[in-house]
Amino acid sequence: MKTTSFLTAIFVVLSLLASNTCFAAKEGEANDQNYAYDTQMVDGRISTHTIFKVTNQNTLTPYLKHEFSYLADGKVSCKKTLYWIADAQEWKEVAIYNYTYFDNTCNIELSVWNARKNTMVKNRRYIYSTDSDNNLTMSINFDWNAKDDNWVVDGEILEATPIA
Repeated sequence: MKTTSFLTAIFVVLSLLASNTCFAAKEGEANDQNYAYDTQMVDGRISTHTIFKVTNQNTLTPYLKHEFSYLADGKVSCKKTLYWIADAQEWKEVAIYNYTYFDNTCNIELSVWNARKNTMVKNRRYIYSTDSDNNLTMSINFDWNAKDDNWVVDGEILEATPIA
């Protein structure tokens, strides 16, 4: 249960960071608007989370949507982020987070939409490990190097040491 709680916390933090990163420019033009949220649950888990802009006329305009998939043990396996394209009146997939787990390690790979290539491309990778008490023991962030076709460590590898 501790591992699930910890990994859920990591998932929430990364989701918020990624949403802010992917859409900072769009949100910057609408800082004074209110938002409304619709969360759909299936079997006690979030299946979709939709964010709407609330206009001055109190109408809801679709903005962002997150779709979730889960493993049999209840851990998140995939999160897709979609952006509403008003002109086309459709959702456009802009980011995909794929989660894999091994023992106390969570690996998250982010792919983002590349309009020039007209496809999703690898972007970021996050690896987190915990000890048996569910304390964070390691955090590594990577950037995708398309030229060399490999992951490159972004910054330093953080290894947590217990406080005695």
